Amino acid sequence: MISARMDRKITIQNFTETTNSYGETVQTWTDFATVWADVKQQSARETWSAGKISEVEKTFTIRYMDGITSEMRIQYDGQNYQITGAPREIGRREGLEIMAKVTT
Repeated sequence: MISARMDRKITIQNFTETTNSYGETVQTWTDFATVWADVKQQSARETWSAGKISEVEKTFTIRYMDGITSEMRIQYDGQNYQITGAPREIGRREGLEIMAKVTT
């Protein structure tokens, strides 16, 4: 793993439920970690169901970190990316490869 390629900052977020001052349950995204990543675009598609939708899939490579699941999302470059599968371990806990996609 070459750390010089990890030149993009991403934020990994967790979906949580909290209680507001009125006692109501509020669902929100909270920051899990902000890390440096190597970002590579894997595919870009345009679909025409109910209007023009473009799907962009990227691979985020980060240093190894416990606790990242497919139920989380990544914020990068002003967009939210939904993690599409379990992160893949690189080497012996050297890094993680995370596939995620955004729909706009």
